[in-house]
Amino acid sequence: MKTITIANQKGGVGKTTLSSHLAFAAAGANMRVLLADFDPQASLSLGCNVVVPDPEFLSTMDLFAERPVSKPLQPVDEHVSLIPAGDEALYELLTAKTDVVIRARTALRALASKFDLCIIDTPPERNSLLVGALAAADFVITPMTLGLYEQGGVAKLFNTIQGTQSALNPDLRHLGILLMKTNGRSAKERAMVQHMRSEYGDYVLSAELPERAAVRHAVNTRSPVWENPRGSSHEKAAKEWRDACTMILKEISK
Repeated sequence: MKTITIANQKGGVGKTTLSSHLAFAAAGANMRVLLADFDPQASLSLGCNVVVPDPEFLSTMDLFAERPVSKPLQPVDEHVSLIPAGDEALYELLTAKTDVVIRARTALRALASKFDLCIIDTPPERNSLLVGALAAADFVITPMTLGLYEQGGVAKLFNTIQGTQSALNPDLRHLGILLMKTNGRSAKERAMVQHMRSEYGDYVLSAELPERAAVRHAVNTRSPVWENPRGSSHEKAAKEWRDACTMILKEISK
């Protein structure tokens, strides 16, 4: 099982949308997918139609238990299973110590034989849950929108990733930054894209995902944006997202 963490220490950048679309793409390729929601806000769980976790199934809180928890996994469909968040106690782990943080890595590895890919969605800030998600991953990718605060947070995120690599997970590979919700009609945003590519070079992935209404509709209907595209804008969004997800899946399968 390969594990990829979707991380940015800023909210509203599209982490959950990317997480769900990677799962859609992987499932479409007949991969067995495990989604793990490490964000107490539980947006990924909501996207899988799980509002309140059923205690019968394994939850994110269980991954950090002192002793291994044996529970079945929450099925989403024939290819995808979910480890949901939503337990208020998960907030207590935001400041957990290292010995607690690394428990999730052990728990997820115990499930490795059942899945081809694990996708971890993370909180929008640096905390122990984010570090735990990075410690458990083989890869990390950073969805990012363009803005003063977002660009200012890149260096801090890189420090978090590098610190986790040094202390907990030397094999963690940062795939780079995926620019999200861009506006190609704005000269200012085009200049910002060029600045990002000049500043960070190959860390900025070649794929780019513009802001499109079809993506918001896909999120609201819990479906991939490439499902039954209608109109030229929707078709563009479908191609952009499918190509980006395919590129990421291809990279982590090397």
